Amino acid sequence: MYFLFKTIFIYIILNLLLFIEIVNSKNVIKVLIDKPKIVDDQYINKYNQLINQYFVSKNIDYEIDFSYCVPEPTDGQGLSFVYQSSNLFSVDVDYAQNFNCTLRELKSSNYDMMILDDKFLFSDESYIKNTIMESMFLFNKLTDFYVNYNEFNVKKEDISHHDAEILKSGKMDNKLYGLPYELDFDLLYYNDDNVKDLLSTNIKNLSEWNRLGTDGILGAGLKDNDELINIFIEFIRYQYNLPKENNSSSYDSLYDKDSSKFYNSFREYILKLTGEDIEKTLSTSISDAYISFVNGEKRIFKGKASFNKYFKNQNSTVFVNSLPDGLSVISEKYLVINKKSEKPIDQLVEVALHLTSSDIQNYRAKELGSVPTFDFKNKSNVLVNSYCGENSDICLLIDQLKPIHITKALRKNMYSANYLESRLVLPLSLRNY
Repeated sequence: MYFLFKTIFIYIILNLLLFIEIVNSKNVIKVLIDKPKIVDDQYINKYNQLINQYFVSKNIDYEIDFSYCVPEPTDGQGLSFVYQSSNLFSVDVDYAQNFNCTLRELKSSNYDMMILDDKFLFSDESYIKNTIMESMFLFNKLTDFYVNYNEFNVKKEDISHHDAEILKSGKMDNKLYGLPYELDFDLLYYNDDNVKDLLSTNIKNLSEWNRLGTDGILGAGLKDNDELINIFIEFIRYQYNLPKENNSSSYDSLYDKDSSKFYNSFREYILKLTGEDIEKTLSTSISDAYISFVNGEKRIFKGKASFNKYFKNQNSTVFVNSLPDGLSVISEKYLVINKKSEKPIDQLVEVALHLTSSDIQNYRAKELGSVPTFDFKNKSNVLVNSYCGENSDICLLIDQLKPIHITKALRKNMYSANYLESRLVLPLSLRNY
């Protein structure tokens, strides 16, 4: 009997060790991801847990490890010093710091993949090179760090669920560098039926907002410089229809001798909507704006479509409305494979297709609130119907959406500065106006 128990015990131990070895040998793919706009300390743990649960349920033998980039103290300082010493412009040091952090990881093998938005993906593209940028960030072209999916026989049917325009935006020179990962856009949240008429009829008429009082009605996270740029571009587009796409002369009025009227009008607009304390407005984070809306301090919250999940989780009665004329800056995120990764590229392509598949996009939409990169114009599509069945309010706004591609909106012609340089200097110029 003792011998039998001993044999069984040894058998159990050996199987346990074998199981541990199998688990530990599972291929771990490290993926860099942006922090959420609304602060959530548990977000990355939840994100990892949900994605890996999905992989286990589908018997996909990989483990995904998502994490954030951690800037070093010196990131971006050199560029700021060069600009200031040359009396050129003041630069957004936080942006330079975060850009350099991501770039540094592209130059190393720490991450196998990265989720990059359209504002980073080809942000250096310009007919004219900026030698200051290249010397400070020490790179030639961002695409030098990306794997071209076309070289690994990606089947058309594996990417046919993506909206054609979003898929096209992941290409440069007919090379596919980014697989569409998710979409987002700006909208207005409110919880008072009386607000809807105000939103649909009066938001473009500045004189109608005089009765709002000194505290304003809108919560917006304008401490975030990307949000500040977005609301400025959206404002001049729906208020003045400027700049017009494919019309380079329409940019002239934004910096000619009479251009101050646009910036004065924008300042007045912000003051009337958010309140007369401009310092408070410009120091309000997205999380602060969200909380002020939830607490009833503001009647409207300018947020992302993906934020809708936060309200659903709280069982809040919240309605959504598009920005005037359905115009919004959109955010398109792409999954990029790092050329420096030491993993076999064909395996990384396989994982990338799993992470951007139609099934996992619907899964992330349900669990995390992200917006898929489907062709929402195709109403007979099963994928679209599945998503819209649970998110009819967001789908209605997608139908009305007139997208603004920020990287194009800030580019007058082929000789203009690249988006990277514009993004570095524009926010502080707007703040100082």
